[in-house]
Parts: sequence; structure tokens; C-alpha cells
Amino acid sequence: MIYFTQLCKVALSALLLLPITVDAEPLHIGSITNEYVAEIKKFKPLTEYLRTQLSSQNIGPITLVISNSMEDMADKIRSGEGDLFIDSPYPSIVVSQHAGAEMRLRRWKKGVESYHSVIFVRKESPFSTLDDLKGQRIAFEEPFSTASYFLGKVELIKQGIKPVALPNRAHPHNTAPNQISYLFSGEDSTTITWVLRKRVEAGAINQQKFNKLKPKIRNQLKIIHHSPSVPRHIVSFRANLPQQTVDAVSKALLTMEQSEAGRAALQAFERTRKFGTIPAAFQDNLQQLKEIIKQTDSP
Repeated sequence: MIYFTQLCKVALSALLLLPITVDAEPLHIGSITNEYVAEIKKFKPLTEYLRTQLSSQNIGPITLVISNSMEDMADKIRSGEGDLFIDSPYPSIVVSQHAGAEMRLRRWKKGVESYHSVIFVRKESPFSTLDDLKGQRIAFEEPFSTASYFLGKVELIKQGIKPVALPNRAHPHNTAPNQISYLFSGEDSTTITWVLRKRVEAGAINQQKFNKLKPKIRNQLKIIHHSPSVPRHIVSFRANLPQQTVDAVSKALLTMEQSEAGRAALQAFERTRKFGTIPAAFQDNLQQLKEIIKQTDSP
């Protein structure tokens, strides 16, 4: 009996000395697209880098969660199917509003820190201010674009102009004095074509794209309004994600530019320059956009 008791003590001591293993927690990165395979390929450099950096934090595997709408992504973030979300400000704000996600970091997508929208018209047109566009038509790109839809529409709303959607260009547009009719062109290049061919009176795109137009085309247009600037891309975390995980992921992203492997992953991830915190000025702009969404039931 004494021998058996001693043996049990030895066995118990050995068990206590064994390393305690903790199951790794998966991390799900959300993205909105209709091109599933292309999106997986696009995010692979980032997910692979985070896998190597976060394995010591018991975080992994790193997977991409795809949605085809802002509403669906908000549902995934709220239910815990998604842990963080990377996109431009408009989808990020909508997901934040509907899922309580926290917009925490910004991404220099394709090397661009921030951008803004411009509203433009034909150079020879009589329109020179947003007020002049009341009762007219404006073209936006698509309903989830930040610079080519959301920012331009918000500027009209701030000016006291009510944007009203038209089902198509053939449909009679509203001539109410405080309204402007809008249509989706599907492409920024189509927006420009519609303005030049007088199918609509104005269009909205981001400043960088306008600046890159061929001089022959750009010289036929004039900008009548600039929106405030916003971060090019935003990283949002779901509200109930453990703070330890938020801190670990944030640190991994913020320090990517400091190592050769990190810089290589950034370059491969759509020529991202780096990740950083959101400055106070941009935070103020984003808060104003949030308020506009609340007041207008999501532009």
C-alpha cells in the first residue's frame, strides 16, 4: 500500500510538470465581394503573415469570411462568424452601426492614406455649386462605393438637397426644387461618359481617379465640390472580441512595415503601404458620417 501511494504521488507530480496545451482560437477576417476565389487569393498574403505572427498567441487558423452585402457582413460580425472586417469607410460605418463593430485601424491600400470625393460637371455647363444641381441628375458608381457614391451623396444631403433614386435613365427625373435624381452607372468610366454625353448633369468619383484622367477628357470637366477626406480603408473589430485578441492582431498589423517579411506581405496585399491608427481628424469625419446615416436612414 505504501508503495502504491508513492507511485501515485510520482505519477501526479509528472502530470503537473507536463505543459498545459490551450486550443488556439480561430480568427475570421470579413470581406464583401461577389468574387470568392479572387478575394481568397487577394487576402492570402495577409492571412499567411498573421498565421505566422499570431500562432504564439494561440490564435489560428486565420480564415476569410466572404459576404455579398453590407447587411450580411454585419450579421456575421454580430453573430461571431466574423472577428474583424477590412473595407472602405462606407461599408465599415454601416457594419459598425448594425453590428457594434469598433473601427480601430486604417490601411494604406495601394499606398493611399486617405481620399475624398469630387462632384464634377461639364466645363461649359452653367452649374458651379451644389445648389445649382437641384432638380438635376447625378451619376454614382455603385451602392456600396465610398468615394463614388456615399461621400458625394452625403455632401448633397448636408447642403439640404434630397437625393432621389431613379430606376433608369429613361425614367423622368424629379424636378422638385430641393431634390436631385441619381442613378448608378456601374463604373466610374461610365459616370464620366454620361456626364460628357449630357445623359446626366453631374457625377461623383474620387479625386485621385479624376486627376488620372487623360488631359483631353479632364479638360472637358470641372470640379464644383470636394468632400472631406476619410481613411482609404478601415480595420474594424467585433465588439465582443477578447481584448487580448484585439491587441495581438492590432500589434501584428501595426508592426508589419518593420520587418522584411511584413513588408513583403504588405506589398503582396494590393500594394498596401502599412496599417496605422486613425487620427483624431479622421475620427471626427467618420463620426459626422455616422450621424448622417442615422438622420437619413442610411444614404
